[in-house]
Amino acid sequence: MALGFPRLTLIFRNNPAQNINRMDVPQHDFYDWREQQASFVGLAGFSTGTINVSGSRGDPERFNGAFVSANLFDVLRVPPSLGTSFREGDDAPGAPLTALIGYGVWVERYGSDPNVVGQLIKVNGEHATILGVMPDGFRFPQDQDIWIPRRDARSDNPTRGDGPWFQVVGRLKDGVTLDQAALDMSLVADRLAQAYPESNSGVGVVFSTFIDRAIGREAAPVFLAMQIATIFVLLIACANVANLLLARAALRTKEAAVRTALGAKRWRVALPLCSEAAVLSLGGAVLGIAIALIGIDLFDRATTGLGKPYYMEFTLDLPILGFVVAMTAVTALVSGVVPAVQIARTDVNSVLKDESRGAAGFRAARLSKVLVAGEVALSCALLVGAGLMTKSITKLNNYQFNFDTERIFTARVGIFETDYPTPAETHPLLPRPRGTTASGAGSTRGRSDRYASRGVLQP
Repeated sequence: MALGFPRLTLIFRNNPAQNINRMDVPQHDFYDWREQQASFVGLAGFSTGTINVSGSRGDPERFNGAFVSANLFDVLRVPPSLGTSFREGDDAPGAPLTALIGYGVWVERYGSDPNVVGQLIKVNGEHATILGVMPDGFRFPQDQDIWIPRRDARSDNPTRGDGPWFQVVGRLKDGVTLDQAALDMSLVADRLAQAYPESNSGVGVVFSTFIDRAIGREAAPVFLAMQIATIFVLLIACANVANLLLARAALRTKEAAVRTALGAKRWRVALPLCSEAAVLSLGGAVLGIAIALIGIDLFDRATTGLGKPYYMEFTLDLPILGFVVAMTAVTALVSGVVPAVQIARTDVNSVLKDESRGAAGFRAARLSKVLVAGEVALSCALLVGAGLMTKSITKLNNYQFNFDTERIFTARVGIFETDYPTPAETHPLLPRPRGTTASGAGSTRGRSDRYASRGVLQP
């Protein structure tokens, strides 16, 4: 599902003085940002959490959900495939609760019923109306299945920093660069720091791309290593093909000399070798694309149901096909032209007088040795890298915790705002270190999941 990524950016707060590079945005800052910024078509907020659905059809079921500002899908420019999106005011205080469901929920729970729009369901203990169904494959931001508006709760939480927290996404206006938007948002942050020094002193604004958020900086070196390994394999394959063509050209040296002596132009002598290399490279490219298509299909089937993020799609697109065509041309050029040039430069008299391969064969042999040495070097580098990666994976699978995990498990407990509307009521339910009292439990402030707490329990 295309979201227009070049004009979308995620916006976080930071605090360099406290060595905080990125943190979510409290509701007070979010609404102030929306009112004071001038660089974005719109700013939308979202957070993730547990959503229990009951009523209408089927048994009660828990989904990964998102609590969003009403304008989120307008900013993303992704309308529902059925029904309508959230309307202005759906996130206002006291507004009737509405919901958008994912395509998978619509198919599996509601049997693709087109009359699902307008039906009443119970969401986290509160009645909600289904407004629409999102397109197939859309699960923003992290494999979500249902979206409900996050009501403006500033009146219930007058202290800045209390209440819901958001991750913020914005769409840049046409003609506005990311640097201009960063300057604009920095000025907004400075104004808030002057107006609210207790909560906003030293707090700035930092942008992040969706790729950085989805993949993370830790995974980037892994993808880079995989790309380098792919290039190495490609170079080894090209060297193999070039070696085979060099050997074939060495065997045809005398044939080329005879044709030259009979009056053939040197370029006519070299042309068949170039043509053979081109046909061989073209056939390899076609076969490679076919294998890639089959491999992608098999990989998608193998990873279905294993938690692969919705945004991770493996396809062959035009840039990849263009790269394949370019590499095919380069391979044909290198593998065909070099032997052709060697033959074209052959001394006809020395070849006709001697049954040996002559100087051209000697030069081809030297080039062949260089290619073999390069293949061995690249193969050793790939083997070393594969060995280190295997060792790292083995270490992760055999990681020993600093505590006994045999009788310990984790669990999530739903804490709904309808039943526990204030933080004081949720504190006794939150997990806390042994020896602390209920009043010493940590606050849920800043958590992206308001409705679920995590803890470690021991039977």
